[in-house]
Amino acid sequence: IMKTRPKLYINTNHEKNIWHILQKEIFEIERLISNGIKLDHMLITNFDPNDKRDLWRMNILKYVIHNIYITNDKSLIEYIKILPEQCLYFEPVLLQSNIWYNCWEDYHYPVSQNMISFFEILKVKMNIECNLNHIKIINRRDSRQVLDINTLEPIEKTFNIQCAYFEDLNFQEQVDFVKDAKVLIAPHGAGLTNLIFTHPNCLICEISLRKYWFCNPICSLHKNNLIHYSNNCNSNIPYSKYDFKNICRLLNRNYIEIINDGFVPNPNASSLLDHKILLNPNKLVKLIHNQT
Repeated sequence: IMKTRPKLYINTNHEKNIWHILQKEIFEIERLISNGIKLDHMLITNFDPNDKRDLWRMNILKYVIHNIYITNDKSLIEYIKILPEQCLYFEPVLLQSNIWYNCWEDYHYPVSQNMISFFEILKVKMNIECNLNHIKIINRRDSRQVLDINTLEPIEKTFNIQCAYFEDLNFQEQVDFVKDAKVLIAPHGAGLTNLIFTHPNCLICEISLRKYWFCNPICSLHKNNLIHYSNNCNSNIPYSKYDFKNICRLLNRNYIEIINDGFVPNPNASSLLDHKILLNPNKLVKLIHNQT
């Protein structure tokens, strides 16, 4: 009786942003597992053991892949591809993501029970016990740091609630910070990726950057400077940064968007993503009051 030969999944993801790692790598692994595919063997390329973001991804992958092989030798990938079939112990398959793009193309994409189960099982394997004890803020050091519009101080100084800067924390410290949040507040950015380690009933509050983002891709009026970037072009093009709104939709999570109230101009910024952002604290006062 011929047995099915094991597959070697070649993971060539080169991203160094944990949101993109989740989007382009973990989501695809979840899709394969949910379709009954065993991921016994995976070759991971572009891995840097000194990079906290790569360690973040490895702390997840080690719980969902049985055997992980690591190499930064791109020539090995090409070598595996051209080996005669009779010499292969593994059948190489490249890891390619698609569920996230399906979600974006369909704004009514349904809740993913498979994805919910995947992350809940992952938390059990990782011994992450969640509860709903605290309101917490994740802020950022430089770009997109959230400032109180009245004092220009970091927003957490206005409130007596716990705050963390994930640039300073390793994987376990990030998980420990979010796992007992009943409300998790953060500006748009990779730190919010850790919402997957929160309680299913945690409220996710994203401080978005779309005060002046009326079109994306940019419309002809803004592109040709026919109207100021702060003027609404009424293009009705969907806001492009609904990454975390969409994952909350897939995971059936409660989600609130708080739109920022302005920016602190950065002359060296290449986009609005590189500015510090201003927020009227009354928006968070109302949110916190409703949750306490």
